[in-house]
Amino acid sequence: MKTEKLVPGEWGGNFGVAQRILIINTDKKILALRRSETAPSRPLWWDIPGGVLEHGEDTMEGVLRELEEEAGITRDKVSISIFDIGSGFNDKDEYWVTVCYIADIDSSAVQLSFEHSEYKWVTPSEFLELKTSPRIKQFLNKFIESHS
Repeated sequence: MKTEKLVPGEWGGNFGVAQRILIINTDKKILALRRSETAPSRPLWWDIPGGVLEHGEDTMEGVLRELEEEAGITRDKVSISIFDIGSGFNDKDEYWVTVCYIADIDSSAVQLSFEHSEYKWVTPSEFLELKTSPRIKQFLNKFIESHS
């Protein structure tokens, strides 16, 4: 298999780095956020906090920023570690590398941003029943496997 060296700015496709975080409460439930109906992609689908890593941004700072922006959860409330990494093409033929973190939280208090219309705490199995992306399902399945 021939591989090409990818030079920034010269590759003909779209490429991005996203970060997601599984927030686990004391009842071992995961925070599920429902995207608003005006979301640019996958409106009304269920998601976990996260987003795009900005150019030049530190990875940990990026995921903590997204967590606070989307759920109102501040860095002093969580202890984060890397859980999994996935990559692949999305439905727009963009190639994404997604880093998934995991964090336990003592409080169930959430303050939604305009990006989401609803939240709930669900078991991993319940989350799999919700309308969500294949990448989120991948992370949920790995979580279930590693915690059984």
